[in-house]
Amino acid sequence: MLRGFYREELLDERIVGGEVSIPLPVWNREQGTEAALRAQAAGAAAEVNRLVGEIPRQVHVAIVRRAVAAEAWARYRDAALPAASHARADIERAFAAGYLGLPEVLVQQDRLLQVQGAAIDTWRDLNIAESDLIEALGERP
Repeated sequence: MLRGFYREELLDERIVGGEVSIPLPVWNREQGTEAALRAQAAGAAAEVNRLVGEIPRQVHVAIVRRAVAAEAWARYRDAALPAASHARADIERAFAAGYLGLPEVLVQQDRLLQVQGAAIDTWRDLNIAESDLIEALGERP
C-alpha cells in the first residue's frame, strides 16, 4: 500500500512525506473467517439433522390424513349421498301428494343441499390430502 501526505506547519514550514506498507498476515490468520465457515457448516449439519427427523414425520402425517379423508369420502359416497337422493325423491312425492307444504319442502331441500356441500368438501379434502402426500413423498404413492 502506498500512502502520501502533505501538511503546512507554523512559520511557513511545509512537510511532504510518503509511506509504503506491506501487510504481513503474522497475527491475522483468517481465524474469523474460519470460525464463520465452521459455524455455517454446523448450522447446515443441524438443519440436515432436523430434516432427517422431520421428513418421516411429515410423510406419516400425510399418509394418515389421506387415509382419514378417504374413509370420510367413502362414507359420504356410499351412505350419505344415496340417502340424500332417496330423501329428495320422497320429499318430491310428498309435496306432489299434498302431504308437505312449500315451506317444509324448502327447509328439507336446504338440508339436502348442506349434505351435498359437505360431501363436496370431503371430496376436496381427499384431493388435498392426496396432493400433500405426493408432495411429502416426492412421487405418487
